[in-house]
Amino acid sequence: MLQRLTQPFLLVVLVLAACAAQAAAQTPAVTCQAVVTVSNAWVSDGTNNSYSSVNLNIVNSSPQILTVPWSLTLKSPTYGNIRQTFNLEVVSNANGTIVSDALNYWQTLAPNGGGIAVGLIVEVSDGLGMPDVVAVNNQPCTVQSAQLPPPPPPTKSKAESAFSMTTVNGQIIGVDGQPLQLWGINWFGFETGTTFLDGLWAGSDSLTLDFATIVYRLQLLGFNSVRLPFSFSDIYDKPPQSQARNCAQVSSDVVVADTTPPGTTPSRSPPQWSTPPASVPGVCNAYLPEDSTLNRFMWTVDYFASQGFYIILDNQFNLDQTATQDTQKWLNRWLDLMTQLSTKYPEATSRVICDFLNEPDFGNLRWEAQPDAGLPGMEDLYLSVMDLVYPVASNVLFLVEGAGQGNLGKNWGDGTAVDPNVISSRGLSDPNPFFSSLLQKPYLSQIIIGPHVYPPSISMAHEETEGTSLWARYSASFGYLNKQGYCTGSNVLGSPSGDCHLFPDYQDAQPMQDLIPYFLNNGAAADGLHNRLSGVFWWAWNSNSGTPPASLGLVENWSQVDWNKMQYLIALGYTPWWLQPTPTASVIGAPSSPPPSDQYSPSPQSSDASPSPTQQSPAASPSPSEQSPAAASSPAQPPPDSPSPSPSPQAALPLPPPDSPPPPPDSPPPPPPTDYPPPPMESPPPPTAFPPPPPPPPTPVLPPEAQTGAAPAASVLAPPPPPPVTFASNNNNGGSSNGAFSSSIGDVFTYKPSTGGSIESAGGVGPTTTALTTNNGVIVGADGLPVLLRGVTWPGFDTGTMLNNLKGASSVSADFSTQVQRMKSLGFNAVKLPFSFKTLLGTAPTPKYPLKCISTTAAQLQASVLPNGTLLPVTAKVPDLLAQSSNGEGECNTDIPTGTPLQEYQAIVGFLAGNGFYVVLENSFEVDRTAIDNPETWVQSWTRLVSTVTKNAVAAPRIVISPLGNPDTHGLKWQAAGGAPGLANIYMAALDALNPINPKALFFLQGKLPALNTLRAGQTALTRSPGDGFATDANLIRKYNLSDPNAFFKTLLIRPYVNQVVITPAYTAPSVYNGSLAASTGAALWQRLTSSFGYLNKEGYCVNSKSCRSFAVVLASFGSGLASATDESALDDLAAYMQPLCGLPACLAADGAHGPISSWFWNGWTPDLAGSLTSTDGLKVLKGPLDYLIGLGLNPWYLPPSAQKVKPKQATGLPPTVAVNKNFCSSQVTVTSSGVDNTTGLYLGSVMVTATNVGPVAVPTPWVLTIANVYYAGVSQAFGLTQPQYVLGGTLTGTASDYWDVLWPGATNAVSVGFIVLSRSPDALQPDKVLLNGNPCLVNAPAAAPSGGLQTLGTLRSSGVRAVAPAMAAAPAVN
Repeated sequence: MLQRLTQPFLLVVLVLAACAAQAAAQTPAVTCQAVVTVSNAWVSDGTNNSYSSVNLNIVNSSPQILTVPWSLTLKSPTYGNIRQTFNLEVVSNANGTIVSDALNYWQTLAPNGGGIAVGLIVEVSDGLGMPDVVAVNNQPCTVQSAQLPPPPPPTKSKAESAFSMTTVNGQIIGVDGQPLQLWGINWFGFETGTTFLDGLWAGSDSLTLDFATIVYRLQLLGFNSVRLPFSFSDIYDKPPQSQARNCAQVSSDVVVADTTPPGTTPSRSPPQWSTPPASVPGVCNAYLPEDSTLNRFMWTVDYFASQGFYIILDNQFNLDQTATQDTQKWLNRWLDLMTQLSTKYPEATSRVICDFLNEPDFGNLRWEAQPDAGLPGMEDLYLSVMDLVYPVASNVLFLVEGAGQGNLGKNWGDGTAVDPNVISSRGLSDPNPFFSSLLQKPYLSQIIIGPHVYPPSISMAHEETEGTSLWARYSASFGYLNKQGYCTGSNVLGSPSGDCHLFPDYQDAQPMQDLIPYFLNNGAAADGLHNRLSGVFWWAWNSNSGTPPASLGLVENWSQVDWNKMQYLIALGYTPWWLQPTPTASVIGAPSSPPPSDQYSPSPQSSDASPSPTQQSPAASPSPSEQSPAAASSPAQPPPDSPSPSPSPQAALPLPPPDSPPPPPDSPPPPPPTDYPPPPMESPPPPTAFPPPPPPPPTPVLPPEAQTGAAPAASVLAPPPPPPVTFASNNNNGGSSNGAFSSSIGDVFTYKPSTGGSIESAGGVGPTTTALTTNNGVIVGADGLPVLLRGVTWPGFDTGTMLNNLKGASSVSADFSTQVQRMKSLGFNAVKLPFSFKTLLGTAPTPKYPLKCISTTAAQLQASVLPNGTLLPVTAKVPDLLAQSSNGEGECNTDIPTGTPLQEYQAIVGFLAGNGFYVVLENSFEVDRTAIDNPETWVQSWTRLVSTVTKNAVAAPRIVISPLGNPDTHGLKWQAAGGAPGLANIYMAALDALNPINPKALFFLQGKLPALNTLRAGQTALTRSPGDGFATDANLIRKYNLSDPNAFFKTLLIRPYVNQVVITPAYTAPSVYNGSLAASTGAALWQRLTSSFGYLNKEGYCVNSKSCRSFAVVLASFGSGLASATDESALDDLAAYMQPLCGLPACLAADGAHGPISSWFWNGWTPDLAGSLTSTDGLKVLKGPLDYLIGLGLNPWYLPPSAQKVKPKQATGLPPTVAVNKNFCSSQVTVTSSGVDNTTGLYLGSVMVTATNVGPVAVPTPWVLTIANVYYAGVSQAFGLTQPQYVLGGTLTGTASDYWDVLWPGATNAVSVGFIVLSRSPDALQPDKVLLNGNPCLVNAPAAAPSGGLQTLGTLRSSGVRAVAPAMAAAPAVN
């Protein structure tokens, strides 16, 4: 029996093989081209092997079609094992020859230019892996390299990656966990227009022309760190200039000889050049990235880090005044730079030090703001940028330079004296507020102090320039910080009190003989007030720094080392290769016990010693920094009252004023002679759509007790009236002009022209970067990614002096922190706390805490957040709080202090924020009329509240301000009427006053309900929902006599905080207002919502047909017990409007006029609300509302991170050809992890869907494929699909439109299509759902797929009909 079955099988195989052989013999000759891109794909597989990603675009340039099967051959003697392939079926891999077959029909290559993309990740033994031969059907192709890539990173040491830089007791700790002494050099160029480090145009061989060779020279001379000046305009706005030069390659012996002084007998062998970049013979710098200057800058940082260097990124303030000219742009660019750097080169980032402002004295900055001069204070600048950068790069060090203390010595970057006697006697700018704030920051241990020190010939100082007077000035200015430190009590030099923090000092120095003993803290300079400094950076490597004979460069003519300067550096402690390294330092005050046996034990070599290229550090991503003195032809001019000092060697520089330093020596000298033309002048910026915003208006000075009863004066709430600005009504679809308007609270629609502005705060913590803001109609975080607010309302302070529902015997219901943990476990990340100023700022008695209660067991806590009937995964666990409660056994509410209602409210806000919640402070207008009864008192009350809660540094960036909840109450309109102020006036007064206090806060604004109900038959209007009412269409306003918000929006557009404003309508379920389904479901509902507010996050508010601004929209209040069919139907259609998943015209909610509304606040948490999530006794959560919210993106603890979400009810109607063919789709999903996207830092994944039609009716093209996962953040590419689209909320759609994509019934064929998705989590690539034409597909178990390392391969066609058997090659006719 076995023989009978086997013989026919063998016969079929032999026949098919013979047919294939005959077809191959008849294959016509092919002419082909191969465009090859090779990039490093270093894979951490435990072997430290080097891999490359080889991506090829194979093009058929012959006139004949190339049908499958055809073969592809790649040859390189460096090839080894294959890690991964894409669109290739490998047949053999031996001796550096890889043969693969193209078998799928869609891999057929059309004649005269038909192409296909293929790729593989292959182990390479040397170089980058560029194939020597590419052949199709054994006929060589013309090979074109797309780009020379950067060199591969060197092997990383696990030990070196085990630590991050930090500081301990005034010392820097390096990546090896040992004390670090920085022996540095400045090398400028990235700020002078050359778009790379300067000097690579000098000489004739690689000794001076080749970047990597110069890095080796620096290593040999004993440098272990480099400072890279840069300008943001250079690295972001200038295209990279080619640095490739024809050059003769010198040997390593020549490089060693160049870095050895004549007549020296070395005491050790020179280190070898470990990883010279792969290059083109006879060409220097061919390996540099050419795609953008920013990428080149970061690559430079990475290369330096791979060679063991630490890197200071130095924003050269004298050439780049972005920090003062456009502070927000400066903050954003620092954030973007460090986000990209830490994402692309995380190990390199561990060696980075951020020098945010080079020599702030250049711009006449002081520690305090100077409003009259339009200059921000350095305190605000430093804290703002560090608050912004630390969350994305917590392993970098922050370098602080001083300023404003010229009377203590005319050096740039000096000026951190805090002794009040010194400050008073010399009239210095006071950094004490900065240091006091710094002591409270989480990045305190990442701070180092970086003064600059120059000799009198450069600084023009004539006093305190040598000996004891010089050393006393050093100690008073900065030296004390690594010995005495900065103290919470007295900071009198030599007599400190309180807790003190020590800061490491390093110096950016020029030769001064008396600097040596002070730096080393020996001899007469050991004054007992300072320790040895942690590093020194010479200015500069560049030969063109300064003018001979006063050149500051360490090399002459870019080739010859100046040995006199080198001997000075050796006296400071530098250790060139020919000297023995210095002994290992120890951490001051650190324990002496050895590390545990399972930890890396550092080698005896000290971090102080110069790096040995043979001992590689983790490959960090180099970020070429700041500006180079060599590029600008004339430095900025000083103030006109400069006297004429004594002549200086730098005679060409402008003369300094008496009380400020002269232009710094790292100002650019004339550009070097070169054949390359100077960079073009930057073009002026394009005009913006809206006028520039005014500076923030002055914050009202508020006494603790607010006056009440008196009519408010206009000046209290508004900036000075001149010059007034008049705004016409919005002309959306026509309309008339209303002109300017005012009310009894003053003309809040006037503003002062901008005078440069200030980021000085009006109270609370200093202004830092906005934790949340909006961008193009979406709320985004500091990383630029969307932030989806899943909120719940918790009332209590609106009607009393404590949150509702803190009652019962069990801590499940009675304890505040337990309820917070329950909210967090259910997936909420935001809480709205309504309040009344009458109770919040009153003196009514508050509950006394703590209470006695029954402490909750783990099982009881779990039961309280698991709806009845819900299956619990074995591995699920209720998450812990980030900020743990202080409750003891049998205690509740110990986290709420007994005090005034405001103190308790403040504590509650802080606890919520400390556990990761965003907190909405909402004044409940229903119970508190203060806003219209006494607007002045209302603004003052808000100011007091925001100032109070903002004092908590954790809470400040998580506060959201909702000035008025439900403004429809009490007859309020947008315009002033009947003696009452207009809603527009009230909002502008509050926002103008509160934004300067907390620039980080978002503003939630509710609208004024148009007074409309159902009109005549066949028409609907904007029916009741409190807080709804942002319609600006002039036709609607005129037709229905609506209250007009146009003047408000036009004024808002010119306010500096416009990006902090979010539109927050409310939705009321029919059961709440005893309504019917009329205008509450379907198209009538959707039309009303779009007209009222939905348009604002799509088209936005338009000044004219070309200038529109979109606003983020959050549904601020909606809820229902879902106990009635009426409510269920209405809320299902509301969900369809908020997140229209199918993306088809048939889904009527996707009207194209509004965007998704992915953030919301459910009303509410406690049983006294109509949509309560908790049971009457507060001990359980209700399944109905939770299931509904899961459909809107809520992710409770009992669902896995990428759980199946319940899809909201869709609109009626599907394509006719599918209407009778539901449940027809079966699919198999293959997911491949594809690494990290270089642009966004998001995780890439290939999601391939093979769809089959198991129904009885064909699915014609075009059909739409939808995949969804809440972690999806975008789509990079699509395969076999056109019009790929990303919908906020994690939905991707694409259309299959080719004739071969028809899905024939009965599983006759299968079509493979897919996406390269962008995900926020590497573990959330698998789609939660797959839909075809809006119908759910049955998803089979995913096919096994390799993971890791796949590079971007370009758009690829990879779909088509796969024949099930040869007999099915012909498609059946359409029924």
